Amino acid sequence: MRDAEAMAGGAPRPAPPRRAASTLHTTKATPARLFRRMSLHVGALERERSPLSELDGSPASGGAARKSIVRQAFNPGSTWTASDEVEGEDSPSWHSLSYGTPAGQRDEIAAGREPLLGAAPSRRPLDGVVRFMQRACALAIMSVLLLIECVPFGLAFFPASWERFPVPRALGIQMFLLSSALAQAVFALSSKFEVGTGLMMCENIPFMTQIATDVRAQLAAQGREDEALPTVLAAYSLSTLLVGGSFLALGHMRLGAVIALIPPYIILGCIGGIGVFIVQTGLEISTGVPFNWQLDTLRTLCSAQTGALWLLPLGLSAALRLLSRLVRSPMLTPLFFVAIPLVAHAALRAAGRSLAEPRVRRWFFEEAPTPDWWLLWSVYRHGSIAWDVLPSQLGTFGALTAFSLIHVPINVPSLSMTTGTLADIDGELRAHGVANLLSGALGCLPNYVCYSNSALYYKCGGGGRGFSAALALVLGAAFVAGPTAIHVLPRCMAGTLLLHMGVELLREAIVQPFARLDRIEYTAVVLIAVVMTLSLIHI
Repeated sequence: MRDAEAMAGGAPRPAPPRRAASTLHTTKATPARLFRRMSLHVGALERERSPLSELDGSPASGGAARKSIVRQAFNPGSTWTASDEVEGEDSPSWHSLSYGTPAGQRDEIAAGREPLLGAAPSRRPLDGVVRFMQRACALAIMSVLLLIECVPFGLAFFPASWERFPVPRALGIQMFLLSSALAQAVFALSSKFEVGTGLMMCENIPFMTQIATDVRAQLAAQGREDEALPTVLAAYSLSTLLVGGSFLALGHMRLGAVIALIPPYIILGCIGGIGVFIVQTGLEISTGVPFNWQLDTLRTLCSAQTGALWLLPLGLSAALRLLSRLVRSPMLTPLFFVAIPLVAHAALRAAGRSLAEPRVRRWFFEEAPTPDWWLLWSVYRHGSIAWDVLPSQLGTFGALTAFSLIHVPINVPSLSMTTGTLADIDGELRAHGVANLLSGALGCLPNYVCYSNSALYYKCGGGGRGFSAALALVLGAAFVAGPTAIHVLPRCMAGTLLLHMGVELLREAIVQPFARLDRIEYTAVVLIAVVMTLSLIHI
């Protein structure tokens, strides 16, 4: 690295200070040392910083140094010496953004805007107005994106095979919106990230579907199917409370780094299984046909009329993937999905057709009755809760909780590197605990700070706790108003979103690790993904 800098014309960086050989020892970075190491580096930097140098934006202000410290501190693959921890290095150039960021996001981070934490440029009279307008536009973009995401994921909470669903299926969308609104409100008030975006844990949908399928099957066998929906909702609520209590306990005991010790191949295997499930759900949402591995179902999906329903979103997902290679902009993905319904309605208007015929052919969602905003809590009056069935779901509760806990040690360091914000992982765990306990108490689903949405919000110019609180109000208003616009949305929009996400998860969990892991670890990844897929797909 130093030789490359010298050849480029710059002066080589001085070597970091080292102790005597007798006291020098190299320590492998572990998650337990990450935040301690970062705080030591930042403390050394703050002691050396001059108050005057902060104001003029000079290199001495340490803006680049602090960002480099954030990158270095969250790089578990790096090594450092005992003397590094004591004396520090204000701008270690030999560390790069290599680990700790979710696969597929590193190029996006590198192509995004760079945070300037150490510099305070002179303000112009219109800077405040420009900043306000930029944040308002970012708020509008995130609001539209979240309202789009609530449709496919909200409809996936309950299996499509549950044909005689006792209430409108928009109940799942309401639960998605309420859980996300509660998370956004808590994170806006207590998280270190001003751009943190709360979201229902979409990765937990396979566990939710498993719970709903098992509970309904057990009660139907006993002739108590009228108790199925209240029992499923109670199971969802209990699992959320369990997740919230675990988050809060880990944060209170300052054990946040412990959950980062889970072997990566286990996480990758789970992600691969979830990717398969989301692809399956995308096929169901796109076609309206419940997916299974029976021959009749496969023939139906391959028929001319039904095949076109899922081939279109698959083609749109491939087009988005190709565009993302050509256009390096964080605005591409949200604008792509916003454009799908606009283009669909423009095509219908140009052809002089109404929505009636395309809806009959399943190109658009059915026009369902708008549920009352209190539907979630009124469901419990339709039947009693079968408490005797819930103990059979303890294994699924445990798997759901364990999988939920790994999001924070992955998302928090990644978001810290993206925004240059020094965050306390234990504090973020406590915030997650409060958000999930509130959600569970109101009968809703687990939630978290979504890295991809938060990074997009940051790159679009979002920021400020006031705007983050406003985003929570938007989600709360959408929950009260109800998903009235679902029937005007084409199925291919929701299907494209799910297929794109599922294929990306499969690529990151199965394809990319092939060249990085050894044979034993990669075999474990594939086996875990296969076992999880077989347990979630019902033949």
